Amino acid sequence: MQNLRSKLIRLAHANPSLRADLLPLLAKGQRKQAAANKYDLYDVQGWEKVTSEIDAVIAKAAKDVEKHIEDLDKLIEKYANKYGTADPESSKAIRKKFNLAVSKPY
Repeated sequence: MQNLRSKLIRLAHANPSLRADLLPLLAKGQRKQAAANKYDLYDVQGWEKVTSEIDAVIAKAAKDVEKHIEDLDKLIEKYANKYGTADPESSKAIRKKFNLAVSKPY
């Protein structure tokens, strides 16, 4: 793909009359590749497979977080009457601590 792009650029450079037709094609191809290569990986063979693997790990992590949210909500409900975990201030503090924990940069 990179070879074709290079050839189109050379063609546009050598033939100014074709630039109006060629430049939109080059820009469209660049936008399409940028959208597909959402992690800005090196443009070498296999980056698509790596992107899929990364997506799978992220999706699994999101499911894990959803499960932990469910577990936390159950605990809040379980101890609502005895300890006041469902009170607005308490539940807000619990969820805030959870959100900080799961959004921590590593």
